[in-house]
Amino acid sequence: MNPPPPEHWPVTSVPLRGCTNDPPGRRSRGAVPFTPRNACGSPSHWRPCLPQRRFLDVRGALETIMFLLVMKMREWIKRHASWLSVSLLGSLLLASGCFFSGRKGSDSSSALIAPRPPEFLNGPVAVLLTNASGFSGHVTLETRWSSGPPDVASGDLLARGTQLLFAGQNAKSKAARSRGEEMFSWDVAAGRGYVFNEALQGYAPITSSLAVTNIAVQPVSAPPENIAGHRCQPEQVTLVSNDGVKAAFEVWRAPDLNGLPLRITSAGNPGSFTFNLSSVRLEAPAAKIFAPPDGFTMYDSAESMVAELVTRQHNLKRNTPTFTEDDDILKSQGQMKAPR
Repeated sequence: MNPPPPEHWPVTSVPLRGCTNDPPGRRSRGAVPFTPRNACGSPSHWRPCLPQRRFLDVRGALETIMFLLVMKMREWIKRHASWLSVSLLGSLLLASGCFFSGRKGSDSSSALIAPRPPEFLNGPVAVLLTNASGFSGHVTLETRWSSGPPDVASGDLLARGTQLLFAGQNAKSKAARSRGEEMFSWDVAAGRGYVFNEALQGYAPITSSLAVTNIAVQPVSAPPENIAGHRCQPEQVTLVSNDGVKAAFEVWRAPDLNGLPLRITSAGNPGSFTFNLSSVRLEAPAAKIFAPPDGFTMYDSAESMVAELVTRQHNLKRNTPTFTEDDDILKSQGQMKAPR
């Protein structure tokens, strides 16, 4: 039997070797003629092979999914447009605030720390300074911690009975320098006092519930020491507060100054300190210097007073005209532009 002519061969879309997309009229070697099953009448129309059909099906599904997601996102954005704008604005403000606070805000944050009186003024040690009728002198307080260099503070101390007044000097911290000159007045018996600010012309009350309820003194078998030109005898003093806490100190008293302590050191406390008093004058100051000065404005607290001071300093800096380098050149030549 003779084979049928080529035009009567069976139609197939699967090549013998590999996969071909050759259109009709262009046959790859080793492949049978390719005839589309769903021909549209165009001689250039053919259907892709199976791997390409799968790729196109996956691509079409992904495009459909992405289109639906985009439409959903557009609807959600339209529904929450106002909320998104507020959130974006808040984020921008927060970012700008953090940026400027990182550059200049550190000074303001440190300046907002409320001033605190020194430990020897409103702590248990203050009761050891009230055994004289009145005196004035210079104080140096050195506080040592477990690590790092010691903190040194100095100033003038005035006492009249149970009333103490301390005016600090040589403020090393940036916050203390920005607040200006400060003084602390404290009544040991009443447990309250004031903090004065010379730059602000104001004052604020301060209080403490701490009070010493018992004092125990023990002599120390040690030779006298010469402190600030006075011969002082050491002794061990234990103070018991109303909260039940006991604190031990070594005290060097000067007999020729009516037993006034010229040196006080903490014994074994975590934050040990050394209190030195020099240039002592046994003269009671006037009572009015412990009260708020006339014309000073009273604030509710030390925090509110410092906040007012920082606000005024900030407004003063904003109202101060700024100049460029060209202004400095014109100033040196005797000319000056108007501030911008």
